[in-house]
Amino acid sequence: MTFLSISARLSIKRVFIAFGHAHASILIQSGVDVATVSADLGHTNSGTTLGIYTHEFQDAQARTSNIIANALDFSKKKREQDNTNAKPSGAS
Repeated sequence: MTFLSISARLSIKRVFIAFGHAHASILIQSGVDVATVSADLGHTNSGTTLGIYTHEFQDAQARTSNIIANALDFSKKKREQDNTNAKPSGAS
């Protein structure tokens, strides 16, 4: 069920707007791409969605950067640990 089909059942404009913002924020924070969010909200293009929800996408981008940095840091620590635990060549 899309946002438009749910909101069509609600006739109160204020609820419609609040629900739309909450709906978009949840999708963006969950990692849904802008094109999908835009289509779900009924925007004619993704630029509208980006213009309205720029702050949400910036927050999501920051989280993505942290995830990648942590993964790379873990990989580096794992390699360092493997090198420390490796036996020197010629050792039995």
